[in-house]
Amino acid sequence: MAVAVADFVVVATPTERLLRTPEGISDEVASTLPVAGRTAAAALAAIGLRPGDRVLVGARPVGSGCSLCSWRDSPARR
Repeated sequence: MAVAVADFVVVATPTERLLRTPEGISDEVASTLPVAGRTAAAALAAIGLRPGDRVLVGARPVGSGCSLCSWRDSPARR
């Protein structure tokens, strides 16, 4: 079995898909932010949520709960 080790990896990505890390957030923390959003989306898909259904979010200030509530309040959703 072959093993490869690298400190950095260069990936050919279109520049319009790249985002800057917000001020005050490390690259390591910023790289984990999409995980909460994907978890929230997967949870909604798993329960088969339909228009008019209600969801109780028990942990609004953190992680997936924060993502769910941000998505709910988004003007893009309307």
